[in-house]
Amino acid sequence: MTNSRLVPRDILLIRHAQAEHNQRYCRVMGRAMDSPLTDLGICQAQKLARDIKEEYPALPVIYASSALRCQQTAQYLAQLYPGAVVRSDDRLLELDQGTFSNRLKVRALAPRFIWRLIARRWEFSFDRGETFATVAQRMLACVRGLNHRYPNQTIIVIGHGLAIRCLWARLHGWSVWRLILTRMPNTAYRRLGDTLVDDLVIS
Repeated sequence: MTNSRLVPRDILLIRHAQAEHNQRYCRVMGRAMDSPLTDLGICQAQKLARDIKEEYPALPVIYASSALRCQQTAQYLAQLYPGAVVRSDDRLLELDQGTFSNRLKVRALAPRFIWRLIARRWEFSFDRGETFATVAQRMLACVRGLNHRYPNQTIIVIGHGLAIRCLWARLHGWSVWRLILTRMPNTAYRRLGDTLVDDLVIS
């Protein structure tokens, strides 16, 4: 059977540019669906778009979380590709941190959360929130679906730092501790080959 992939290509997982909620460094941002880009974020998105266009001149497939900051970041990229369309997928949303959203980050160090993390690891969640494992599963399902749907195009995914790290950690066998301690700055991205997402099985 002939492989349908005509050329190797990349899947880019990109964190959105800086949004207003990112300036509240002491608080957990959570999903914050309506948080727009800051002036700095607009500059970051424009530079990201230029850099991506230079490296990937052919028309890519662009998907983004439905959160405003991701949609705005994606639109700056799409402007440089005539005919580009930004599509949304809610499986790319940030981890739902439940009742902990918009609370002080230092409160995550409370003993009850630390013990819960030690005990549950990938099944950890804040009250009424998602687990790391659930986020990794839905992110993988989305990216795997795109990988099959667009076998010969570069795929660009604009999403959120923690959600992308959940997927990346599962793909590369990271511990949950490394997932938590690793940071992903605004407009940073991870580059996947087109086979890794098909080879992984998450138990």
